[in-house]
This record gives sequence, C-alpha cells and structure tokens, in this order.
Amino acid sequence: MEQLKEDYGGFIHTLGDKALHLLAYGGVAFLYFLAARFAEFSRKALHRLLGALLVFSAVDEGTQALVGRNADWLDLLFNLAGIVIGLFLSKLFYIIAKKTVRRFFME
Repeated sequence: MEQLKEDYGGFIHTLGDKALHLLAYGGVAFLYFLAARFAEFSRKALHRLLGALLVFSAVDEGTQALVGRNADWLDLLFNLAGIVIGLFLSKLFYIIAKKTVRRFFME
C-alpha cells in the first residue's frame, strides 16, 4: 500500500484517472442511449445524442484551465472510448432485455 502512495502522480495515478474517464463517460453514454432506445428515438436522434456527448467531452477537457487543471488529449481519448463502450453495452443490454420481455410476456 505504501508503494501506491509513493507512486501517486505517476503511472498508477494516471491509469486510475483514465479509468475514471472511461467509466464516467461510459456510464453516461450507457444511460442516455438506453433511455433513448426505450423511448424509441430515431436513428438521427441517436446520432445527435452521440454528437452531443462528444462535444460535451471536448468542452469539458477544453475548460480544464478555468479550474486550474490541464487539458489532456489522452483524457479525451478515454472519454471517447467510454462513450463507444457505453453505446455498445446499452445496445447489447437493450437487445437482451427486449428478447427477455418477449419470451416471458409475449408468448
């Protein structure tokens, strides 16, 4: 445990920071896209939602200097990866949920 404290600000901190970016944006994307799927948004609306998440991510990184932090391209990359993973997982969850509902309630 002491070694982790000594490495704060090094690789372990960076890895943890990137994982948080991935999880945060992945979670947001998962929830937004899942809600949009169940609300039966059009494909065009889903693309707009994806664009809005990407723009928000870029603005979030771009305004880091306003609060005494630095923007990082790697953070933006992990935000994007989180959004893509969240989109994939929401689609997978939606397909499984739809099949399960059909099997148990529609047959």
